[in-house]
Amino acid sequence: MVELVKYCPTPQATEQLAKDIAPFLLAGDVIALTGYLGAGKSHFARALIIALGCKQKHLPSPTFNLLQVYDDTRMPVAHADFYRLQSPEEADDLALEGFLEHGLTIIEWPENAEHIIPSNALWINIVDEGEGRKFVLKADSSWEKKFGLFAPELRRKSSEKNRLAYLAEHTGRNSHVLTPVSADASFRSYWRFSGEDKQTILMDAPPPIEDIACFAEIDKYLEGIGIHAPHIHQLDTKKGYALIEDMGNTTFYTAIKEGADTLTLYQKAVDVLAHVARSPRAHVPVYDINMYKDEASVFSDWYMPTANGHATHTAERRQYREIMASFYDIIKAVPTTTMFKDYHCQNLMLLSPVKDVKSHADIVQNIADVGVLDFQDARVGPATYDLASLLYDVRFDVPSDIHDILIKRFVDSLDGAVTMQAFMDSYRLFAIQNLLRIAGVFTRLAYRDGKTNYLDYMPRLWGHLDKLLAQTPQAKELVVFLSKNTPTIREIAV
Repeated sequence: MVELVKYCPTPQATEQLAKDIAPFLLAGDVIALTGYLGAGKSHFARALIIALGCKQKHLPSPTFNLLQVYDDTRMPVAHADFYRLQSPEEADDLALEGFLEHGLTIIEWPENAEHIIPSNALWINIVDEGEGRKFVLKADSSWEKKFGLFAPELRRKSSEKNRLAYLAEHTGRNSHVLTPVSADASFRSYWRFSGEDKQTILMDAPPPIEDIACFAEIDKYLEGIGIHAPHIHQLDTKKGYALIEDMGNTTFYTAIKEGADTLTLYQKAVDVLAHVARSPRAHVPVYDINMYKDEASVFSDWYMPTANGHATHTAERRQYREIMASFYDIIKAVPTTTMFKDYHCQNLMLLSPVKDVKSHADIVQNIADVGVLDFQDARVGPATYDLASLLYDVRFDVPSDIHDILIKRFVDSLDGAVTMQAFMDSYRLFAIQNLLRIAGVFTRLAYRDGKTNYLDYMPRLWGHLDKLLAQTPQAKELVVFLSKNTPTIREIAV
């Protein structure tokens, strides 16, 4: 269990707490509000509903009719009050099942029907504290990262002062100059500093919202099978810092812009995937159907409500997940591998300088010259995912005339373990799921986190998606769903 205590001295502070929590709530979350009569449960619930986008001027109490429903919010919201229940079984008549799985459910007096409260609910108890209220939030460990997201005091502060202090402690020097290396969609940041004989990167991954131990474990696995991941010189999992190998500035994207041969580089990127597929699997979670559906649902939970201007209704969300789930048996009918999960040209480093290469054919001699970044979300799953991510890159147009060459190269490396037809069926459907997921992620980054630059990639994303949908007969039902439930004008603006 994880616990967080927040003191709200005024009603305005209570409303601010609701505003802080709302951006990080997901469909399927349940909030159980407890406290004495008049403690402020309804005030907090209304503030939360408003923070989720509700534009109604008057939000009635569910005390007498037991349930109020809202759909002008980011996700459907059911606000229930169990105070007047005569027996716990009466809660079953409210038909909350759809909201418990596909919306947000806020329940006052949940102790009157605890059987309906899922084990992963967030319990908030409100008590008097001086002139204000104390909110005690308790939940299982699945909420730890969310607590860190909406309560900055729980996470280690990411600051230059703290970074320099860590470097001084582990290098014995106090005169470091830090230079940011690259932007990241996560809360991690990377900083280059000069050591005595080489440059090193400081990774700043503040816990609990980032798990640097997971990164280190997968890094060790990759090095163990001969993949050039950044070597870790120093690691502090408790504080969330690591000193890692500096692989330079030449990503595959940069190298291509500077004149390197695209086919040669991408053949080596495929060879890395082939080598991983032939190697023992990493000890990471399996990419099962639940993870697959949850990732697909980022589209219905972020892009669709943002583009449509209203919540994705529970029936629509259920239909979308059922359509996506219908693809899963086809997707998994290929060999499994360790999936990088973020494999594209800007996470691949060319370790041999382009200017030193005499011919395009010699750009990369072997996979040791390919540095791989951003693999902390690795999973064991279908071998088609990373290749689809690589070739349907939303940041860069991989020339269409080399797709077939690269796909054949990878399938041939599997030594007859899968037919080309089965591979292509899985590959296209997985690419569709991933692109829909990315559309949702980019929307979330723009609207929740203020990282609007990711919306610049959306036109290319839609182009990839339309091409794939036209090529994939199994996706006909999805095409109908998207045409019915998403606007004709796809672009969104902040």
